[in-house]
Amino acid sequence: MRNLKLAVAGVLSALTLAALPAVAAQTIVAYEIGGQPVFTGTGAPGSTIKLTAVLVNPANHSQVIGSKAELCIITAYAPGPILWCNESLKFSGGTLYAQGTIDEVALEHYAPQTISVISGDGIYRGKTGTETIQQVVYPNELLNTLVIH
Repeated sequence: MRNLKLAVAGVLSALTLAALPAVAAQTIVAYEIGGQPVFTGTGAPGSTIKLTAVLVNPANHSQVIGSKAELCIITAYAPGPILWCNESLKFSGGTLYAQGTIDEVALEHYAPQTISVISGDGIYRGKTGTETIQQVVYPNELLNTLVIH
């Protein structure tokens, strides 16, 4: 009898999950044009890098769609700076917040880096996901692809 109750409960749970509507992921693609980074410290672990950037439509660089503020801490060298970054990406209607580790040398050699979107506010309240950053033109032009749900 106990196994039958567990089996029925499992079927009901599966039916309940199947009945829930799938939440579609939203993708935001922005071309980042950064200003000059501001360094604090000696460049050793513990030093910080602060930067701001304009986010534009990748198909029309004259159309500003948002802004980005980033604060990174150098955590190690392997062989170049390994950064722990906190970002805020402001768009019309809300802001997304992302954080994670970025290998600066890999990024400068055009290897995509992916960090976590941990929260949002405004129309992005409760959203999480990923942000993939890829160098397009060295040193301050990058492609940002955010996939949020």
